[in-house]
Amino acid sequence: MRLGQTLKDIRKVYNLTQEGFAELFNVTRQTVSNWENEKSYPDLLTLIAISDKFNISLDKMLKEDIKMTEKLNKEIEWAKKSKLAIGIIIALIAILMCSWYFIWNYNKSLSEDKFQEGLSKYDYSIDESVKKGGYYIISYDENTYFALPNQSMPEYFDFATDFHAKDVECYIEQEGNIVTLCWTFYDGQEDASEYISINRENGTSDKLSESDKKEYADIIKFGTDIYNSVYR
Repeated sequence: MRLGQTLKDIRKVYNLTQEGFAELFNVTRQTVSNWENEKSYPDLLTLIAISDKFNISLDKMLKEDIKMTEKLNKEIEWAKKSKLAIGIIIALIAILMCSWYFIWNYNKSLSEDKFQEGLSKYDYSIDESVKKGGYYIISYDENTYFALPNQSMPEYFDFATDFHAKDVECYIEQEGNIVTLCWTFYDGQEDASEYISINRENGTSDKLSESDKKEYADIIKFGTDIYNSVYR
């Protein structure tokens, strides 16, 4: 006996119309009709639900229905492969996240310890009013001081292995005006003075000219030493 006839017999035994049978398993009447005429087959979960509902074994329902048995075997095989694939993907994600956790923590410790170790070479104060998190202030003379942001490693899911910005700023008061030197370096840069910008009181911002380098030579050296101490 084939599955379609088996389902039809079950329905008749329980005096169910195709509509009534369809409602029990949340399908349409046309779907039930297709099952009975073997134009399509129930999926495995629906077959199990039918088996439980009418207390008839799957073996009995599928007896002699080779086509349906092959279909179910394919579904079961696909489910096994899918389960295996999902398991592998989850395992890979777990391995990647664990690896990133150790990489992130290693670089966090390295960067933050280097920053604090570099700061310890200088006498500094903390100005918490400047920006969120505060700034470390290192005096050069009565008219000049350096400011460094309170650095911390970016968050875990920022996927960064270093500070977002490596900055040192120097404020120089000259005849009532403020000149600012800004160090912002990137990996691989060697000559610090080539990557220092100067902000003047009139709002202009430029790279250091040769005359600037001569005028602020000692300050540039001091600021570059600070930068190298905390960031490199």
